Amino acid sequence: RCLEQMREFQPGALYIRYSFADSHFIHFLQHLRKKLGATLPVCLEIATYPYDNELRSLRRPGLFYLYLADLVYRRQLRHHIDWVVTFTTLQEIFGLPTINISNGVDTRAIRPVGSNGQQVVRDGYHFIGVSNLGFWTGYERLIDGLAEYANSGATEQVTFHIVGDGLHRGSLQQHAEQRGVNDCVLFHGAHSGDSLERLFQGCQLAVGNLGVHRKGMVTNPDLKNREYCCRGLPFITSTIDPGFAEDFPYLLTIPADESPIDIPALVSFVKKLQREDGHREAIRRYAEQHFDWSVMLQPVAENLRAVKGEK
Repeated sequence: RCLEQMREFQPGALYIRYSFADSHFIHFLQHLRKKLGATLPVCLEIATYPYDNELRSLRRPGLFYLYLADLVYRRQLRHHIDWVVTFTTLQEIFGLPTINISNGVDTRAIRPVGSNGQQVVRDGYHFIGVSNLGFWTGYERLIDGLAEYANSGATEQVTFHIVGDGLHRGSLQQHAEQRGVNDCVLFHGAHSGDSLERLFQGCQLAVGNLGVHRKGMVTNPDLKNREYCCRGLPFITSTIDPGFAEDFPYLLTIPADESPIDIPALVSFVKKLQREDGHREAIRRYAEQHFDWSVMLQPVAENLRAVKGEK
C-alpha cells in the first residue's frame, strides 16, 4: 500500500529514517526502484552511528535477533541507497557516501520555558533530565554527585527531576534509595505536551546524556541537547556535541567517565548565568539559527539538486 501511494504521489526523492536492515526492508527498497524508477534519489538517515554497542547492551531477545539480521542485510544497502545522511563526520558508512548534517528540531513546535508569561520560582536549584532511561543515559552519576553534595554539609537545596521511562528506570530509583537521596531525586514518569511544559517551569538547568561513552562514542549530536537549547535552558552533557561552538557559554561539558557529577560546579554555573540578563533568549536564538530543520537539511537539498540538475 505504501508503494502504491508513493507511485501516485511521484516523489522527486526519498528520505528514509533507518531502523534496521532485514529481508523485508531490502525487499521494500528493491520494489521502490521498480515502481518509482531506477534514477530516483534515495537518502537513508542513520541517526546513531556506530550503534552496535547500544544494541548489544539491550537485553531483549527480540532486539538481539534484529541486530543479527541487520549485520547480514546492511551489506546490501549499497545496492539500493544513494547516500547515508549522518550526524557524524564520517565520509562513508556501509560502503555508501555520506551527507554530513547535525540533528535538528522543529523550533516552532517547542516553546521556550516561561514563554506563557509565567515565570515559576522554586526554592533552591532545580535540574531536569528528559530521556528514555537506558544505561547510557548515565543519570546515576548525577545521583552519586547529589549524595556527595549532601554528605558535604551543603546547605543549598538541589533537586533533580527525571522525566521519562525505560529499562533503566527501576535501577535508577533503587540507586537513589541506596544513596539516600530520594528526597531530591524525583521520578515523574513519561510526560508530553502541557504536562511536560509544566515540569520545565522553574528549572534552571537541563541534563543531557552522561554515559554515552558506554556506547564507545566520543561525539554525539544529541537531539535532547537541541530541544533543551530550543527551550532556552542551559544544559550539561558528557560528550562533544559538534553542533555547539567550543566557546558556547550555555553548555557545560563534564568528563566522559564514571565519576560523580560535581554538583557545586553546576550550581556555580547556574548562578553565573542568572546574573546575565537575556541568556535564555540568547540560547533560544542559537537554536533557531543553527538547529531548525530548514537550516539542517540544506546539505541534503543541495545534493539532491545537484543530482537532478536543478539550481
